[in-house]
Amino acid sequence: MNRKAFARLKYSYSMLKKEAQQCYLYCALYPPGHCIEKKELVEHWFWEGLLGSRERIKGQLIEDMIQAREILDEIKGAYLLETVSEGGNECIKMRNFIRHMAVHLTNTRTDHDQFLIKAGEKLTDCPLLVKNLSKVERASLMRSQFKALTEKPRFHKLSTLLLKHNPISHLDDDFFCNMPNLKVLNLSHTNISTLPKSASSYLTKLRALLLRGCCHLTSMPSLDNSEELLVLDLSDTHITELPHGMKKLTKLIRLDLSRTNVGEFQAELVRELKNLEELYLMITNDSAGSLWGSEKGASSMWGSEKAASIQELGALQHLAILQVNFLDAKSFNTYVS
Repeated sequence: MNRKAFARLKYSYSMLKKEAQQCYLYCALYPPGHCIEKKELVEHWFWEGLLGSRERIKGQLIEDMIQAREILDEIKGAYLLETVSEGGNECIKMRNFIRHMAVHLTNTRTDHDQFLIKAGEKLTDCPLLVKNLSKVERASLMRSQFKALTEKPRFHKLSTLLLKHNPISHLDDDFFCNMPNLKVLNLSHTNISTLPKSASSYLTKLRALLLRGCCHLTSMPSLDNSEELLVLDLSDTHITELPHGMKKLTKLIRLDLSRTNVGEFQAELVRELKNLEELYLMITNDSAGSLWGSEKGASSMWGSEKAASIQELGALQHLAILQVNFLDAKSFNTYVS
């Protein structure tokens, strides 16, 4: 890179506040040219604790947090990020030469946040197994060609692991045993059929578990030890029932079960998930037994006598987004009233 241009970019980076610097470097985890949805990016910042200096109002969407907007505006004002529109969504994009600088900075920093960035490199041999990873805090191996992760990498400081868009079908039973500080795990659009049974016992600090679009996923291990979980995304998978331990996820703010085969959502579970702010339960036409509202006009959910009623959702006082299918207008009117 031209040294003069690099010096100017680095000066722009040095003028950012510390929080904005951390958020900017986080963008380097995404592949070159990748359009990052604003909602996704800001939420990753939040789950990681990068937006922790201000209290968030319950029910307020994370991307609308004042601090998040200020940080985004600061980074864009320094010409290190730009806003683009893709598919009707507001996205954030980092130009390739600016991303090169971000990757360079993550490789040269010795104070804290150390990164392992191999996103978009289409590797077949996983670098998790051959490097000293004890100081790595964030790792991105998105869009590679890994089919199995059969070792136990030493990731003692790791807080973010992005593995989405890989043909991974197998994880070693103790793959997560050396990741005690993991907060964000994204395995979306992989070929896994389940997570290792031991995952919950190791991932006690996990805040976001993202398994969207795992088309072979049919079951989940217990979440008994995942009490810090804020987000659980199982959308577009083939799971048939909710994981054991859901009642302990009292901090959960988003649950996405859209287009799954889950057939029952119990009333007592709704009462336990009292901090839910986003609930997604959209179904497809072939999802039998998963509609809200019975033929008699009573408001049963998921077609089960023990299932939650539409009225139960009234207890979710912080609910800001609800996406569900109602069987008929009467069921819808019952919820609205």
